[in-house]
Amino acid sequence: MDTSPGRARATSVAQAYLATGMLELREKASVSGGAVAHHFPAKRELGLAVIRDRVAETVQRTWSEPLRA
Repeated sequence: MDTSPGRARATSVAQAYLATGMLELREKASVSGGAVAHHFPAKRELGLAVIRDRVAETVQRTWSEPLRA
């Protein structure tokens, strides 16, 4: 069940994603536009890569590591 705080967080994350441009992301990462464009031709691809990394980290921490213990 999605709670009001959960919906509020999802909305704020989505708004931050929409408000952040590729130039700002490149500057924060200290990489050239060409380097980013080579790996992520659009902001959507970069966003999906971040989500995959975050999900993989969470699965590792909450499922894989406890099962090995």
